[in-house]
Amino acid sequence: MNNGPANATDIQAFVTKITPLGIDSSKVTVTTTWPTVTGSPQICSTAVGGVGPTINYPGCTVQVTVSYPFTFIFPLLPTNPLTLSSTSEMVIAH
Repeated sequence: MNNGPANATDIQAFVTKITPLGIDSSKVTVTTTWPTVTGSPQICSTAVGGVGPTINYPGCTVQVTVSYPFTFIFPLLPTNPLTLSSTSEMVIAH
């Protein structure tokens, strides 16, 4: 259900909720940014007509990076955690 624009806390809660079994959701780090990219509407980065900037405006970009410290359980492999991460970027549609 869409209750308006999502903020970083909403995105953190969503990612934590969909964390698969076997992954400690308390160790998942979610970083959300709204970068200004070429071709973005002006309202994404500056006020237009006294409104804005509005980072969640359709046409603006949202970028989410999820990181997790993974520790191998196999012998002879390093015991220090290896941080796995993935980044996804998308243009806000509505």
